[in-house]
Amino acid sequence: MKEWFRFLPHFGYGKCGGRNRDCSMSKPRDWMDKAFENHDCVLHEAEKEKDKKLRNILRRQADVSLGKALRSGNAKELKLYGKIYLFFAKLIFR
Repeated sequence: MKEWFRFLPHFGYGKCGGRNRDCSMSKPRDWMDKAFENHDCVLHEAEKEKDKKLRNILRRQADVSLGKALRSGNAKELKLYGKIYLFFAKLIFR
């Protein structure tokens, strides 16, 4: 599910949450944006892998790590849009 969701147009969150977001310019907004930034960094490194099987394994591991980070974060620290985005992100990254 995560793989096809990456190609659907959707809203983003902060500087890193969402497809084709540029994480290089500013600091993350909060813990959730930092989790998305970490995820994007791992995905970037995975894309350098030439072996397709290993690349897919690394991508899945990045998704699992993001899911754990999303479930362990404190939703009370987020504003309303963040809480809504977190809810849907946790559905995607189980």
